[in-house]
Amino acid sequence: MVLCADLKKGFTLIELMAVIAIAGILATIAVPAFQEWMTHSAVNNATATVVSKLKQARNIAVAENRNITLSFDSVANTFTYDVYAYAPKVSEKIDLKQFSKTLTFRKNRAATLVFTSLGTIQGQVTTMKLLKGNYYQCITVNLIGRSYVSTMASASATCQGL
Repeated sequence: MVLCADLKKGFTLIELMAVIAIAGILATIAVPAFQEWMTHSAVNNATATVVSKLKQARNIAVAENRNITLSFDSVANTFTYDVYAYAPKVSEKIDLKQFSKTLTFRKNRAATLVFTSLGTIQGQVTTMKLLKGNYYQCITVNLIGRSYVSTMASASATCQGL
């Protein structure tokens, strides 16, 4: 009589419990890192969009030899600027909540930023802050209309004027 050795295929309860415990430990390590990555990703993507639109507005102002006005709404987390001056006038509205519903936008000057036909800005250096949790990035637009980004990962660091 031959006994079949194949009857012992499978896992024991202890082996399954060990695998579940290891998966749980890995999950407790991975979830906070994933949440931090999502926070950084939302702020970084929103910042890249704002900087891109600032550069586009400046380029339109120079190319079409006219002023471009950007209107910022910190409450609604949106900004709007006129893309074409010719009829029909077309404005582009950017909603920063598309990146995260808890993303906060702040600006240190008036609610508008005007690029002149020379590519400069009217008024003073303008600083904007995009914030989610403890992570934020600052965007500075200098007098000649150039945009710069600085990353602030510390709660004690601040953007100029914010």
